[in-house]
Amino acid sequence: MDKKSGSFLRYSASSVICFLLDYGLFTLLNAVLLRGMADGLRELIATYGARIVSAAVNFLLNRNIVFRDASDPRGAAVRYTVLAVAQAAVSAALVYAVRRLTGSSQLMETAIKIPVDVGLFLASYQIQKNWVFRR
Repeated sequence: MDKKSGSFLRYSASSVICFLLDYGLFTLLNAVLLRGMADGLRELIATYGARIVSAAVNFLLNRNIVFRDASDPRGAAVRYTVLAVAQAAVSAALVYAVRRLTGSSQLMETAIKIPVDVGLFLASYQIQKNWVFRR
């Protein structure tokens, strides 16, 4: 396995691990720890709580295992945060735009989100490799 495909496979594994962590934490917070809290607020706290933890783990995995970047941890953390916020905004905007352009129902948003986020996943790999964890 060459160096390029190795880092992409590590990136993919890191992403799957963090997706499962995010989903598991969301489920735990939403169904167990925050039970009894008002709807809307419960989902918001569960979503952001899980995302903050999974993003921190993803940053550490990507920095230390995927891209093996030992330089400038603060700068990399800032760049990673900028990328994560921008990626979420672009994802939401593209899902909305595709749904509106195709005249799809709101129920189709989940199906639309899959190819949008796959494209962003691929773009994010390149951005992290060349900007966030640049050497």
